[in-house]
Amino acid sequence: MNIFLDSIGCRLNQSEIEKYASQFLEKGHHLVPRVEDADIVVLNTCAVTAAASADSRQRIHKWLRNPGLQIIATGCLPADEVIILQGFSGQLKWVPNIRKDQLVSLVLENSQDIVAGGRSPVPGIRSRTRAFIKAQDGCNNHCTFCVTRLARGASRSLPTQAILKDISSALSSGVREIVLTGVHLGSWGSDFSNPQDLRDLIKLILMEPGDFRVRLSSIEPWGIPEDFFSLWQMDNRLCQHFHLPMQSGSVSTLKRMARNNDPQTFRQMVEKIRAILPNTSITTDVIVGFPGETDDEFAETCSFIEEMCFNGGHVFHYSERPGTAAARLPNKVDDQMKKLRSQVIRSLLMKSAAFHAEKKIGTSQHVLWEAGRLTSDGSRIYRGLTKENDRVLTHSIQDIRNQVLPVKLINWDGVSFGGRITAQEMPESR
Repeated sequence: MNIFLDSIGCRLNQSEIEKYASQFLEKGHHLVPRVEDADIVVLNTCAVTAAASADSRQRIHKWLRNPGLQIIATGCLPADEVIILQGFSGQLKWVPNIRKDQLVSLVLENSQDIVAGGRSPVPGIRSRTRAFIKAQDGCNNHCTFCVTRLARGASRSLPTQAILKDISSALSSGVREIVLTGVHLGSWGSDFSNPQDLRDLIKLILMEPGDFRVRLSSIEPWGIPEDFFSLWQMDNRLCQHFHLPMQSGSVSTLKRMARNNDPQTFRQMVEKIRAILPNTSITTDVIVGFPGETDDEFAETCSFIEEMCFNGGHVFHYSERPGTAAARLPNKVDDQMKKLRSQVIRSLLMKSAAFHAEKKIGTSQHVLWEAGRLTSDGSRIYRGLTKENDRVLTHSIQDIRNQVLPVKLINWDGVSFGGRITAQEMPESR
């Protein structure tokens, strides 16, 4: 059968969809880049915001117009929304999160365990340069705004050997960067009978031979092991980029969010990282318009963002999610105010990103090139990432995809650097 795979939302969803790809291939099925060519569509849905839920529903609705197409949905979309969609057609089947690891067996109605072979790129999503490796799922925190814990359940760590096997498979398939993912990645190993921590896992990963990079997708700014960041001084394969979700710079707002951190402990962590790794990149997430957020609380967040001088970040309007504690809080912030506050935060993050970018112009960085598009003169514009997560564009008449090359950064347009490859000879593609 021809299978089309699609994913919305986080890198954890991407990691899971990649695993499905290798399992379907192992069973002799084909991956196709277009829905029009598929017999079965698998969608890993997201519900972290109202917009993500809407996007998930819209894609399903669109595919339901094709009566010959079997649709398999999984992920964090609430089950009651799926039940409504299922009422329209028997084409749609739902695999809840608790059973999503058995999705391929369920789709193929095969009770036998599937052992995946090497990783393969997912057509229509991205090129094979990085592999998103699932190390952990679920969460034990009770952030009042978050629906992910409700959708994915309690925190649970994947066994060390399963993670290492997945990484080895990815590397043997040619990827150049491993991205560890999880809902609460920093909690990895805490649920084992003999508890471990993320530092132990990273040390084991670095014992793998080869010229590859290791990146963390996102880590909550609490519960991180002592001396964790000193690992980055020991092995240059570790990417110097940390995404630390802050959500707010106001003590009172963070309390209503039930976050396990406060501005002071966050500040101490950032200072610690920058003392150990002066060139590292630190990015964050910010939620604006959380219920009860006053002008003074918003001003605290703005001041804190200016102080932290992040390399960048994501800004989200607070999105009320059914079943969460925050949905019951009073003093809602209107949409227009959310929009205005979002613009202010984005402006602050762009200002600090520009500050860091200007210091990098003229420096040489190693870039992993991911994909390219053809230009009118026959060359290609390639995009790639540095270890510090900076986006870089360059022109090349040679195929440089999936290569790590030294590049001189020559300008910055507010989003990406323009770069010039400085290698004397192009290495062969891997």
